[in-house]
Amino acid sequence: MTEKALILYIKKQTTIMAEISRYLSIILSIFLLFESPSSAFTYAEFPEGNALYGAANSSVEAVINNLRDIKVMTLKDRESVVLARRLYTVLSDADKQAVTNLTKLQAAEAKILKLWIDQIYENEHFHKDIILGKEGASWYMRDGHAMVSIIGYDHMTDAQKAIVGDSYERLVALDKMRADFAAARKKEYAIAKVVENRIYRMDPDIQGEVASARTAYNALTPEQKSFVKNYEILKKAERKNEIPPSNFVYSGTRSSSYGVGNPWFAPEEWGKINNRLQTYFPGTQPTYIWIAARLSSGSGMPAGGCQFEFDFPGDAQGKYLGKTESQWLQENIRFAAVNPVNGHASHEEYLTYFDQNNIYVYLQVESGFADMKTLMTIMMDRYGHHKCVLGFAIDVEWYWGVTEDSGIPVGDDLAKEWDEHLKRINPAYRLVLKEFRTAWLPPTYRSDIIFCIDSQSFASIDGEVSGMHDFTIFGDYLHGDGEASGKMPYYRQFAEYFYPNDIIYQVGYRPDLMWYAPLDEPVIKSFGMKLAEITPLDQKMGIAWVDFSLKFPNTFPDVLSDVQMASGTNLLLGFLQNTGNNWLGRRLHHAEGYNPPTLTDALYVARMRQIINNLTSNQREELLKINGIQARLDLLATLEPEALDIRIANLPPANELRKKDAAEVDALRKIYHGLTDAQKAAVTKIKQLIAAETMVSRF
Repeated sequence: MTEKALILYIKKQTTIMAEISRYLSIILSIFLLFESPSSAFTYAEFPEGNALYGAANSSVEAVINNLRDIKVMTLKDRESVVLARRLYTVLSDADKQAVTNLTKLQAAEAKILKLWIDQIYENEHFHKDIILGKEGASWYMRDGHAMVSIIGYDHMTDAQKAIVGDSYERLVALDKMRADFAAARKKEYAIAKVVENRIYRMDPDIQGEVASARTAYNALTPEQKSFVKNYEILKKAERKNEIPPSNFVYSGTRSSSYGVGNPWFAPEEWGKINNRLQTYFPGTQPTYIWIAARLSSGSGMPAGGCQFEFDFPGDAQGKYLGKTESQWLQENIRFAAVNPVNGHASHEEYLTYFDQNNIYVYLQVESGFADMKTLMTIMMDRYGHHKCVLGFAIDVEWYWGVTEDSGIPVGDDLAKEWDEHLKRINPAYRLVLKEFRTAWLPPTYRSDIIFCIDSQSFASIDGEVSGMHDFTIFGDYLHGDGEASGKMPYYRQFAEYFYPNDIIYQVGYRPDLMWYAPLDEPVIKSFGMKLAEITPLDQKMGIAWVDFSLKFPNTFPDVLSDVQMASGTNLLLGFLQNTGNNWLGRRLHHAEGYNPPTLTDALYVARMRQIINNLTSNQREELLKINGIQARLDLLATLEPEALDIRIANLPPANELRKKDAAEVDALRKIYHGLTDAQKAAVTKIKQLIAAETMVSRF
C-alpha cells in the first residue's frame, strides 16, 4: 500500500484510525500470514494436558529462555514465534527492558514472513491458476496477502529486511498481480451490468422477453452472475422466486452472549426466530452456530484464551477432568457462567429446548491460546449428550490470537488433526471452520468440514461502490464500478474455493445493513435467496444470521418489544449521518472523496420512511423518547427530496417507458405527495416525473 493511499484514507476516516493502528500492530507483532501447523511444541492427548503451558509463561525468565530456543526452519514453526511475541507483549514495560534478546524474535518473524512469501509465490497450484486465469489466483489476491505483507515489510528494521532479502521482489510481483486482477474484474462487472439492465427493461408479461433475458443471464460466467443484483426479477417473471434452490439446506443464526444485547432471548424466542426462518426457507434444517465458549484473558492466564460459559464443576477434590481451576487457567482456559441479569439462561436450558424442537447446533469456541483439542473434549463432555449437537465450530479469527483478526492460519495437517480428534469423540460430529479469508483455512484438506465465511463491511452487494472492506483487502481506496469487492462476488468465490464442501454464510452484520436494508421484503429471505443463487447448485449451503442484527424492525420483529423496535429504528437512522463508517451517509452528504449517492442509497431513505410510518403509536412514542432522535428524523426529512430525485433520474427516458414502468412511476408520485411543501420545493426533477406520468398514462 502506498503512502499516498494511506494518507487519503486517513483523511477520509479519521474516526477509525485507532482501528487501523490496531490492525497494523497485529500484523507487525505476530505476522499472521502462515500456512502450516506448528511442530515447535507438541500436545499430549487430553487429559494429560498441553505441554506448551507447562514450559512457557509470561515471566521475564521464561520469555528470555523461549526466545533463546526459537528456531525457524519451516512455516511449521509459526506458532512458537507467535506465542513468543504474545508472551513478550503481556510483560510490563519494566520487564520488557530486561529482555535483552528481542532481536532473536524479530529475526524469527522476518524469517516467517520470508517463508510465507516464498510459499505463496512458488505454489504450483497458485501459478497454474494465474496462467489459466482461474478463480483461485484472484481469490489469493482478494485476501489482501500482498498488501498486508508490504505493510509488515515497510515497518521492519533494516536487519529484518535483510533476512527477507530477494523475497521482497516476489512480494512486489504478487502485488502487481492483485492490481491486474482488479482491472480484469472491472471488465467482468461491466458485462454483467449489460445483462442486469436487460432484466430491468424486460416486460415480465411478455414471454419472449423473459426467455431472452434468461438466455443472456445463462450465458454469463459464474463470476459475472454474482454481479447481477436483480436476478430475482427474472425469477419472479418465471414464477420461480418463491422456491428456494435445492442447495439451500441450512437456516439459522449465530448466537453469542455478547451479540444479542440486553435483554437476551428466552428459549421460546429462539423458537420464534426459527419459525420465521422456516417460513422464508421451508424444508431447511434449523442450524445455529452457538458460541458457548468465548475469548477471555486476564489474571491467571499466561497468554489469554477461552472461557467456557458454565461455572467450574469441580469434584470433591476440587478438580474437573483431573485438573484444578488454577491448573486450567495455566492452560488459558477458564470457567464462568454468563451473568443471568440480562435474561441469558444456561446453555443447558437452550440446548434442551432445541432437543425438544428439532433445532440443531454447532457449538463454537473462540480459542485464543487454548489448545483446540482440549476445548473440543471439554465442550462435548459438557454438552455432548444433547441430540441437537451436530459438531464443533472454530472461529479461526481467534486461533492463536486474542485481538480482532489476529488468529493465524490453519493448515492441512492441523485441520486433519482437529477433525480426527472430533470424530474420535463422536464419528457423526462435523467440524465447522469459520474465517473470512480462504488462505487462513486448509488449502486442500476437506473431509466433511463445513466452511463458514463471516466477512462484513462491504459497501454494496455487487461492487458498485467501495467501503471499509475494500481498504482492508485491497489496500487502497477504490471508487466502485466493479473495482470494489461486493458481497456476492466475494462470497461466491469463497464457495467455489471450497467446492464441493458445504458452506454456511454468516451474514446480517450491521455495517452491511446500509445496502441490504433496501432489499425486497422480507430482507432476510431476499438475502438468503441471493446467496443460494450464487452458490453452485450441487453444493449445499445455508445462512447463519448474525445475532448483532436480530433486533431490527426489518429482521425479526416477532421477538421485539416496543422499546426494541424503537431502538432498532434509531440505529438504522444513524447510518444516514455523515460520520464514521457510515458510507451510506457519506455518499448522501456528498462527502469529499466518496462515491456519489446511488439508487440503493435512495431506496434506503425510502425504506426508513416506510419503517417509521409502520410503527405503532406505542413504538413511535418510545422512539421519540430516545435522546437525539429528533435530529435524526430531521436529517431523514432533509435527505428525502434528493433520494426522490435519484429514483426519478434512474427511470428510463420518457420515450422508452413501458406499461410495466407505470407502478414505479405511480410510487414516486405518491412519495412526492407525501412530502412537505418545503421538501417538494427541494425536488429538482419533478418535470421529469411529470413527463414519465404523461407517457405511462397512455398504457
